Amino acid sequence: MSFNNFLSRKQQSFGEWPKRISVVWLRTAEQTVTGFIETGELLIEAKVDLGPGNFIAMIERELPFTRFTAFRLVKIAKSPVLADVAHAQTFAAELDDAL
Repeated sequence: MSFNNFLSRKQQSFGEWPKRISVVWLRTAEQTVTGFIETGELLIEAKVDLGPGNFIAMIERELPFTRFTAFRLVKIAKSPVLADVAHAQTFAAELDDAL
């Protein structure tokens, strides 16, 4: 088999992989954005209900993430751009810009 034939076969061997991987990636990104938004909204509600002092204590003692992460999730939930799940494909870039 010549080198050109080898390259041609390699290029064709991608098959459906790019499409399958892209579909899962985009679906996962959308679910992740939705999860960030829902968690941020719950954090906002909890802060109102518990008050600032108890809210911080709850984060530090009971939640599986840091206070820094909690505040970022609140920012995401409050951001009209980031909260729009239609922007899931560009979420990472928008997150960097917004935070």
